[in-house]
Amino acid sequence: MSKVLFIAFAIEDVRQRDLLKGQSLHPRVPYEFIDMSVKEP
Repeated sequence: MSKVLFIAFAIEDVRQRDLLKGQSLHPRVPYEFIDMSVKEP
């Protein structure tokens, strides 16, 4: 059973979001990263 995690962040924290997204590319991480960020204000 997979777990769902919701992460909200301020636009100033986009670098931390990018780091988490990069970590998700590793084959042994226990999660999948789905980016549903708003791309336009």
